[in-house]
Amino acid sequence: TIWGSAEKDEQVTVKFAGQTVATTTDEKGTWSVLLKPMKSNGKGRDLSVACGDESALQHDVVVGDVWHASGQSNMAMNVGAVARRLPQARQHIREATLPDIRFRRINENESVKPLNDLPQRAGWIDYRMQHRVKRGETVRSQSPWNSYQLAARSDNSP
Repeated sequence: TIWGSAEKDEQVTVKFAGQTVATTTDEKGTWSVLLKPMKSNGKGRDLSVACGDESALQHDVVVGDVWHASGQSNMAMNVGAVARRLPQARQHIREATLPDIRFRRINENESVKPLNDLPQRAGWIDYRMQHRVKRGETVRSQSPWNSYQLAARSDNSP
């Protein structure tokens, strides 16, 4: 499912992986489309959304499992902080290779009612780009539990 918002009664067209789906926004301006099922695929593709004169294009979108890891302070602490005390974490940062993993840290927002969107300052970190720029930097920013679970599941553990 892909969703968003625009002015009411606007036509929205979503294109991804050879599929094109169109819908019209409701009275509140919200919309959602459901793409046909796809097999997991680590090859990044473009996702485009068009509405009137506006459009958005997101490159390198993959299809597959989404792992939501959350918790208290133990999930907020990162591998970089642990590496200041444990040599094993420093080694993990040096040897990390998670070529197809995308990571997104979502800052905590407190609200008494459900929110419709993520904070604008939150963004994706692409491991492949990070490893080209500075090896291990993405692992440094992750929670230790999450980082080690991802490494174990991707057969790329140090």
